[in-house]
Order: sequence, then C-alpha cells, then structure tokens
Amino acid sequence: MRRRTAIMIVMLLLMIFMPSVIQAKTLTCQEQNFTTEVNFSCMTEYIEGHGMYVYTVEEGCIPYILVFVNSGERRPLDGAATLKDKILPGYQESYSANGPMQMTQYGSFSVGGRSVAAADVEYRNANGLKIYLLTVIDVREDFTAVFRVRYTQPSERQGMLDALDEIAMNLRQIEPTQTTGGETSDKQVETGTKTGTETDIGTGNAVVPYEVRGVEQDGMIFGRCMVPEGYEVKEEVVCCTTAQSTSNPYMLRIEAHKPGEAVLTYYSARDFMYEINSDEKDGTFSIRYMTPVLHYMTAAEYCNYWAMQMFPDKTLTLVEENSYPEAQSYFREAEKKMYAQQNNALVNALGCHIDGVAISMCTRRYEYEAEGIKFNFTITVPVVGTQMTLTMPGIFTTITSSGILWNVPCMYAVLCPASRWEKISPVYDMFRENTSASDQFIAANAKLAQELWKILVNQTSLSYGASYSEKVMKEELREGDDYN
Repeated sequence: MRRRTAIMIVMLLLMIFMPSVIQAKTLTCQEQNFTTEVNFSCMTEYIEGHGMYVYTVEEGCIPYILVFVNSGERRPLDGAATLKDKILPGYQESYSANGPMQMTQYGSFSVGGRSVAAADVEYRNANGLKIYLLTVIDVREDFTAVFRVRYTQPSERQGMLDALDEIAMNLRQIEPTQTTGGETSDKQVETGTKTGTETDIGTGNAVVPYEVRGVEQDGMIFGRCMVPEGYEVKEEVVCCTTAQSTSNPYMLRIEAHKPGEAVLTYYSARDFMYEINSDEKDGTFSIRYMTPVLHYMTAAEYCNYWAMQMFPDKTLTLVEENSYPEAQSYFREAEKKMYAQQNNALVNALGCHIDGVAISMCTRRYEYEAEGIKFNFTITVPVVGTQMTLTMPGIFTTITSSGILWNVPCMYAVLCPASRWEKISPVYDMFRENTSASDQFIAANAKLAQELWKILVNQTSLSYGASYSEKVMKEELREGDDYN
C-alpha cells in the first residue's frame, strides 16, 4: 500500500506540473501583419516606427524583445550585410558616446532553428547602466524579421534566448486588412456579444474573430476562435467526471461549422497515463491516478488513432503529412530543458528517475469516400511524453515500476469535401493560429488541479476528487448553462 501511495504522489506531482510547460499563447501584431506563439508569460505593445515590444517582466521595462517585420520591397536581402553596413555603425554612433562599447558579430547564429546574422553589443546608457543588446536579422522568402533583445543582467541571457527562439520559430505572416483608396478597412462586424475587425485571408471570405459565446462568467472568457463569417460556433466544457485527467480537470471543445463548407474543431489539453507492463486496457480510467489509460503514441500515431476513432467504419487514405522538420532542433532543445526541470531533487528524493522526454508534432490529411463524395479530414497534434521509473526497496528485492505520462497540449481538426480543400486550407491555418483556450481557463484548470492533488494526497476518497471537480464546475458556470 505504501508503494502505491508513493507512486501515486510522484505521478500526480508530474501530472500537475508537466502541462504547464507547454501551454501556448498567441501574439498577433495586425500593424505588421504577423502572428507568433509563445509558452511564457508576457505583455505586448506596438509602437509605430519601432515594432512590437514583448515584455517578459513588466510592461515598458527591460528585459524585452522588439520584433520588427518588413515585408515591403525595401526589406533587406542580406541580413549579414545589413547588420555590418547599417546597424552596427548606427549602434557605434548612438551608444559609444556614453562609454566604451563592446561588439561581437556572428557570421552564423541559430534562432528558432534557423541560421541567421546576429550581433551582441554591450554599452552603457546615459545613466551609466550597462545594457546587453542582441540584434538578429532573419531574412526569409517573403519577409525579413529583425529582433532586438535587451537585458541588464548576464543571468537573464539564456531565458531571453529561449523566449526569442519561441517567437522566431512560430513567427508567421497574416494577410493585411483590405484597403480601399489607400485606407485600411476597419469595418466592425457583429460577433455575438463582441465585435471583431473584418480582415481578408486570401480566399474571398471575411474573417471574423469570435470570442466563445456562453462561456463567460464574471468577466472570465474560457476560450476564443477565429472563423469566416457565416460559421456557427459552438462550445462544450467537460470535467474529469467524463474521463478527464485530474491534471487537466476541464477540457474545452470548440466547433465551428458551416453547411457545405467545413467543420473546424479545437480541443484543449488532455493527459494520459500508460504503466509499462500493466494489464490496464486503453480507454479505461485509472482510479489510482485519476487519469485516462492510453498507451504512448507519437503525434503521427495519435493522428491515426483519432482519425480511426472518428471514422471507425470508413477506409481512410493518408494523402499528406507534415512532421515539421524545421522545428526538430527546437523540440530537441525543449526536451533537454524539460528533462532537467523534471529530474529534480524532489523527484530523485522519492526514488524516481526520469528516463526521457519526447516531443513531436504532426499534421496528417486523410481522404475517405461516403455516398459517392470524397471528404478530407485533417488533424494537427503536438505530443509531449515523459517516461519515468520509480524504484523502492522491498524486503527481499528491489521493486520498480515504470510509466509514461503524456500530454496532448491541443488538437485541431477540419472536415470538408475534398473539392473544397484548396479553399478551406487557409481557413484552417487561420483557425489554428487564432483559436485556443484562454489564459483564464488555463489558470483555473491549474488551480483546480492543485486542489484535487491535495485531496488525493491527503488520502481522501478518490471518488471524492471526481465529485469535487463536478461541484466546482457547476459553481463556476452556475445553473442554467447548457453543458454536459
């Protein structure tokens, strides 16, 4: 019994903290027509002529990352030449007047999995404070991104580089707003309880940002999505009484549908548990860990699994796959950081060893035929898995138990007639980049997870954890809301 209790405590600890590493936040700069995703807390501010400031501690203060995206004809074609001939001389003129300035120019510097031109500069401002400034010029096919990272303490460097990696790797352009007579369109469009700005995604459709309706309470927004005008948006919130893990007690599902066009779907984070050499079957619910049981899968395998769950009676043909090779170096670095974070003194003190961490991401597009019509079903999934072994001394032998905790941070899917895929593809991209659970939803999930963990560790009845979660959900949403 003591062995089971110790295993449960270790697993619950990791289940509580593992998902917090990989929750994404979308940053969009309409003025420069770009969007990106990050996994750290930040505030943003756009200043005309400068770009978008990403503050990691306090708004308006160092440290920060300045992002400037130039997609015009005058954008730099050679980042290294621009850095050497224009930017560095400007720095020398601007900053050396306040004291000695040091400069290091990189012929090749890796940011977000890309080789770029970069330079480190150290200088003192007018008040004598030493400033560290890293400038990166990333010349891409359709645009150039210039990043300026400022910080004041050497200890801040690695954290700022990690933040820069996320911004750069996920940076994408979005189509600019339509213009008429040289002026930007700012037409307001009704979207239920909110209004959004009409934009164009290159398909001839108006794109309307929707905040999820009917899931707002006391100013708390559970999620948001962006879909073309005319799509009906529905949402559903389910709790751990419907096979959700205690580490993510709530799951948010958002569906956008337009007859004859497409069905777009988003799912928030889900967690699974797989005990190696256990006789528990997939699809069961582990009472010991209050987590669904499912054998570990890579992102590509989970795409296949989910597709077969959705269409068990159809013959699915894989027609396209993207495993994001450009992001592999970022995934490997993230694995190292997660391994170091999780394999800490607390886990080692309990006799648990982290065997490894794996991160993968995949988009798979399938075709199937129904009633003489071909349909496309496309899924995008990231997967994060942690394998661990718990070792405990027994009377005559050493007892070991190995398991894999794995997390699907989010999942996106689209179903449409195959003949409409070319038109729907950019709509799906827009939906993925702008649809997610809200920060408030993620924070509420984490808070409830910690409360449930306390209940379970204190040896309260395990079944009480499920009833407690259901009680909290009803209190949060109040009676009258139509949720399962």
